[in-house]
Amino acid sequence: TFEKVAAGLEALRECLGNTPCRAVVPDFDINDEVAANIIHCCALSIDAVVVPRGSDELLRELGFVLESSDQDDDWRRSVFVNATPPQALATLVEALMDQYCRQDTAVAASDSAHRPDDNVWSAMVELPEGIPFDMVWPSVEQEIRSALASVANTWPRMGWSGGESEMVRSLRRAVESKGIGAIARGLKKREADRICARLGNTITCAVQVDLEGAAAAPKESSDPSTGT
Repeated sequence: TFEKVAAGLEALRECLGNTPCRAVVPDFDINDEVAANIIHCCALSIDAVVVPRGSDELLRELGFVLESSDQDDDWRRSVFVNATPPQALATLVEALMDQYCRQDTAVAASDSAHRPDDNVWSAMVELPEGIPFDMVWPSVEQEIRSALASVANTWPRMGWSGGESEMVRSLRRAVESKGIGAIARGLKKREADRICARLGNTITCAVQVDLEGAAAAPKESSDPSTGT
C-alpha cells in the first residue's frame, strides 16, 4: 500500500487544514497526462486533492469514508471525505509517512547491497487492480513476450525452468496476493532494465532485487525447447 500511495500522502498534507477534506481516487493511473488533466479538473470542481489509484484502503485507514462514486463512458472516480478531526488525521498521515520512509530506505539499502552484475534482479510488473487476471493477461501477454525476447530467447534464461506456464502461474499468484509479480528473475540489472524499458508504454514495470526469485531461477539455460 505505501509504495503505491506515497504521493497521495503528500497530497493529503495540503488538505489537512480543510474541513471537510476530500480526496479523489481515479480508476486509472494519474501519471497519464490526459487522464490527469480530466481528473484534476473534476477535483477542482469539488475542492479536493487527487491521490493515486489504489489509495482507497489507505484512505479508509485514515478515517475517510466513501462520499460518492461517479462513472462516465471512459473513466470513473471515487470521492472520499474525512470523518476524522484534522489534527488526528495529521498525526496519522505523519506516522504513515514515517513508516513509508523506513520501508523505502530499507528497499534502497537492499538494492545498494547488490552489484548491477549480480544475478539477483527481477523485472516486476503491476497489473490493474480489481480486474481478473485471466481478463488482463491476454492483453499484455504478447508485449511481455517481446520484451523478454529482447534479452534472451529461452524461458530458463529468464528464470523459469518450467517455461511460460511456470511464469504465468507464479505471476498470477503474486499479483492476486500482492498486486505485483516477476516476469523475469535471476537477471543482471541491465537485463531487467531493458525488459522494463520495452514495457514502459504498455504496463507498469519495476526493477528490484529479488533474492527469493533469484534462488528459484535455474542457474543455466540448457533447454532450447522451452524458448520464448
